[in-house]
Amino acid sequence: MELTEERPDRDELLEFAGKLIMCKPGKAIDSATVAASVEALNLTGLFADVKVIFSDSTVAFLLVPARYVRDIRIEKSYPLFRDDVERVLSIYPGDVFRKEEVLRQDSIITALYRREGFVSPDVEITTRAYRGLCDSVVDVRINAGDYYRLKNIEITGNRAKSAFSIKRNMRSWLTSIMPGSAGRFVRSVYSEDIEKCLERYRKSGYADISVHDTLIIDSAAKSVKAVLTINEGDKYVLKCSRRSGRGVRREVRNKAENAFRNGNRNNVALRRLQKSTENYLKEEGFLNVHLAVYDTVIAKRKKNKRIVTFDVQRNDRTTVSSIVINGAFSVSKDEILGQVLHTDKGKEKQRAYSPERLQEDAFAVEQLYISRGFLHAKVTARADVKNNNASIIIDIDEGVQTKVGRVSVDSISFLEMDLSDRLSTKSETAFGTERLKNDKRILEMKISEFGYPHVVVTPVVTFNDDSTKADVQFKIDIGPKVILGEVRYAGALKTKERVLNRELKADKGMPFSLSKMVESQRNIRDMGLFSSVRLKTIGLREKSDTVHVVVEVTEKRPYHGVIGGGYESEKRVFINAKAGNRNFLGSNKELWVGTEASQIDEAVINRTFQDVNGRAEVGMTERRLFGLPLIATGEIYAERTSELNIEWRSVAYGVSAALTAAATKHLLLGMGSRLERRSLLLEDGGESPEDKGPRTSFVLTPTFTHDRRDSFTKPKKGTFLGMSVDLSKSIGSSVDNYVKFQMEAKSFLTPLSFITFAGIVRAGYIHPYGGTSVIPTDRLFYLGGTRSVRGFKENLLVSDSSGGRVALSASLEARIPLVLNFELAGFYDIGRLQNSLASIDFDQFRMSAGGGIRYMTPIGPIGLLYGRKISKKPGEEDGAFHFSIGYTF
Repeated sequence: MELTEERPDRDELLEFAGKLIMCKPGKAIDSATVAASVEALNLTGLFADVKVIFSDSTVAFLLVPARYVRDIRIEKSYPLFRDDVERVLSIYPGDVFRKEEVLRQDSIITALYRREGFVSPDVEITTRAYRGLCDSVVDVRINAGDYYRLKNIEITGNRAKSAFSIKRNMRSWLTSIMPGSAGRFVRSVYSEDIEKCLERYRKSGYADISVHDTLIIDSAAKSVKAVLTINEGDKYVLKCSRRSGRGVRREVRNKAENAFRNGNRNNVALRRLQKSTENYLKEEGFLNVHLAVYDTVIAKRKKNKRIVTFDVQRNDRTTVSSIVINGAFSVSKDEILGQVLHTDKGKEKQRAYSPERLQEDAFAVEQLYISRGFLHAKVTARADVKNNNASIIIDIDEGVQTKVGRVSVDSISFLEMDLSDRLSTKSETAFGTERLKNDKRILEMKISEFGYPHVVVTPVVTFNDDSTKADVQFKIDIGPKVILGEVRYAGALKTKERVLNRELKADKGMPFSLSKMVESQRNIRDMGLFSSVRLKTIGLREKSDTVHVVVEVTEKRPYHGVIGGGYESEKRVFINAKAGNRNFLGSNKELWVGTEASQIDEAVINRTFQDVNGRAEVGMTERRLFGLPLIATGEIYAERTSELNIEWRSVAYGVSAALTAAATKHLLLGMGSRLERRSLLLEDGGESPEDKGPRTSFVLTPTFTHDRRDSFTKPKKGTFLGMSVDLSKSIGSSVDNYVKFQMEAKSFLTPLSFITFAGIVRAGYIHPYGGTSVIPTDRLFYLGGTRSVRGFKENLLVSDSSGGRVALSASLEARIPLVLNFELAGFYDIGRLQNSLASIDFDQFRMSAGGGIRYMTPIGPIGLLYGRKISKKPGEEDGAFHFSIGYTF
């Protein structure tokens, strides 16, 4: 073996290659062995090329070490996102560098931009060495260039729908009015618009609709004119004669939508609808059915209406009057009836008789008997039909029951356990082939865990003369023992090998187990660092005694950042930003920094920086603490808080840490803590009466979350329950000695497709301990505003903006989706603040009701709501407007 170039890891590469090459000194040279060795070397991803040279009795393997694509840097991809470009590339960071394949990306990217409406995009691809190493960085520079714009859509032949109503549902037309490249013409979007136009017409009853489109391209002006010629055809109106019955009419309407989905050329859809309706009626017990179809065309000014009438001629429904079972001695009647679809009980529709279903019943009963060991059971079913009453007779010839006799399993010396204990096939139980198949899988899986992945278990069955007994012997061919060899990683350019090894469920030299390797793959994928994880086994197919594993990964970009801003009623004008590295130093730890400033408009109006709220934080997250499914987070923060309509502000800094674990799929448990230094100031600059200076406290917070919502951003059904308890201990004083409990429960229900009901109940209670009876002002509860009772401004449920030790609130909201991603909302809120649990009285609750509208964005809704007070007190305003990002709950 020779490397074609010197590398720092030369000895390591040669050592690993030597383990993969199956040609050994002193053995005959075999072309198949050489080919298998070359394939194994190529599978590793460690070598760009492998050449074999034969000379006399010598085989030389010339190995070309692989260079890797360290990074792909894309410049000027606008208006497409970098991710859009990366998604179409056939190379990726961590891939083996091949010059020809890298240069081929030019045509791939060019084709992407042409599909996106650009006339002649210019793509330049260059490569350079990565920090002086053998690996390369691929630089991609894109000049999108000119693009076509949709000048106009001319629509002819439309009579039932106006041109504007057609165009307003076309994304290509809506985007044409947007400025810059966002308004470019994209052929694929235009084609989708035509398909959706056809679909809308067909839903309106125009099954024969056809659209012919012509594009007139002006290369000089870089514009496109689209001409749509529509042939609407007749509008189909489906009717059923009165004698058809309400159920038939409903079924025809339901089936018609599917039948006409792809048009009605040559009346195919009508014939399909007629056939499916006849089958439906026969299944419903109407055995003698004649379905006649009549159509009449009525010419109108704007459209021709084709009235299709279904005239159902049928006799009365045939129902099951009785079910008689003959010959059932070993299986109870109730068990047999549980297998059949027919029944002689219940309403007339439930007792409907169908000849096709009767044969299915016979087969189901026969399979029941076979599963009970009656291998030669015969079941026939017939019906005696008189006067629309069907008496079903099921005749059973059970035959003899085969029971299991002796059960034996070939002994395996290295297994101390008794394998027969794990089998469902037991002596003196009913014999069944499905149990044998299941037991075969169980044995093979169990034995393979000990390093025998090629094990083959064969059940051998011996019947006695009268087939009443079946002796079962599980013969085991364990095959060669296989141990796990080297585990190498391909594509892990930033992640440290020891971090990946921590996720493996097997070590080098241990018995090879496929299930443990699959579990290892799942663990590596769950790290969240890779877009793909693939395992390659080398030597498993060849049944080698050592199997090496190559784990191919594609790393995600570790750096991330986001900046945002906007307006919310509770924050006013705000901006925020966050940036981080999700794979800091290749350790699978996320390091981030973040900041937010709010109430910026107040600071601008008052010309004082003191009115700005702000928070800055730096933290780190470990996703798998000590290799366990525990998420650990640590953070250092500083914040300045001034709540709206409250006469105090606070300044705090501290450190926090938290552990989170998913107990089940829906249940999340956590434990948080923080050590904090906090100062509380009044708006006039003085200190709060109960706080004569900065105070220090340590808070321990256990949390419980149970989430069964179907969606995080737009839930339509499910429930959510969250609870937390702050156990606070003041350091140096007793001001912050308290226990604070908070709970919220949400529920979502969508009884009809056009409305969703959402409800929430919140409760909070804070209690001092340790010789103090005072709760700091900034630890009390406040209600009123966007997130609670929306008829009030922020924190003004109590007019003097004083907080309370007990907070109770609830909301009920109806959400109705509208067109163009808008949603209508109506709500009712109720809430109460007080200082004692003993003083709760329903008459003390404040209520509000109102509504608003939201626009649904890909990341959640943006809404404008108005709440109006119920039982307004003298001097109070009628209500309040609220602007929010995201649902209020």
